[in-house]
Parts: sequence; structure tokens; C-alpha cells
Amino acid sequence: MKLIEVNANDVNSMEAIPFLPIDFFKHHRIMSRHWQPETIFTSSGTTGQQPSQHYVKSLTFYLQNASTGFEQFYGKVQDYCVLALLPSYLERSGSSLVAMANAFIGISKYPQSGFFLNDYQRLIEVLTNNEAAQIPTLLLGVSFALLDLAMDFP
Repeated sequence: MKLIEVNANDVNSMEAIPFLPIDFFKHHRIMSRHWQPETIFTSSGTTGQQPSQHYVKSLTFYLQNASTGFEQFYGKVQDYCVLALLPSYLERSGSSLVAMANAFIGISKYPQSGFFLNDYQRLIEVLTNNEAAQIPTLLLGVSFALLDLAMDFP
């Protein structure tokens, strides 16, 4: 809060919490207090640029929060077949999206849940089978991979 010249005692509502410029996460260690992070997530960033860092005190709490947020809008994660198309994210460390996808896949009651790195054919088969069997499906994917999938399997 010192960096943006805001007195923490003046923050008395969620709306009063200031937004931080993304550069702060690249050049400063942003944390609520002094603690040891269990995990540090990093942004994918642009080639040659310093990635942003997100310090996480408890990975369990972080992933539980993601699950709770999902369930408030869509129902229980376990009731979905979770399919993840996250090339490039899977091939680097520090991705919060991969961590969340992996947690959701682990919670799902469907054995066909999983990551599909470059296996578009298998992903289409699972999607088609799930539709026929009326299995609720959550497809997590990055835009370029989803566009490739749509182009290859119109």
C-alpha cells in the first residue's frame, strides 16, 4: 500500500481496495503481510519480458476458493467432466490455470476428465461421447488452441 500511497486504515469496503498496475506484480513482491509463499504463480508474459508473480500462501486455500467460486455459478465441480486444452501452459511451470484445471480434473467423478495437450482428435471424441451421453462438460482452453480445434474440426 505504501507503493501506491494508500493508507490501509482508510480501506473500509471492497470498493475501496485499490487496483494495482500489472507492473507492480512484475517488479515488486505483492503480499498482504509477511509470510512464506507455498507457491508462486507466474504469468505467461511476452517473450523477453519479466513475468508477473502471484504469491500464494496456501495452495489448498487457493484451489478451494476456485472450486467454491465455480460452484456458486455452475454447481459442483465433481458433476462435470473437466477437459483441459492448455498447450504452452502445460509446457511451463508456474501456471495458476494449470493448477486449477488439475484440481478440477481431480475432483471430477468422470474418468475421461483430463488434459489434451495436442490430441485434438481424442478431445473431439470425448466431447462427442459426452454430448451423446448428456454428460455435463467443462472445456477449459486457451483461445489459440480452441481456435485451432475449431479450424481442424468444424
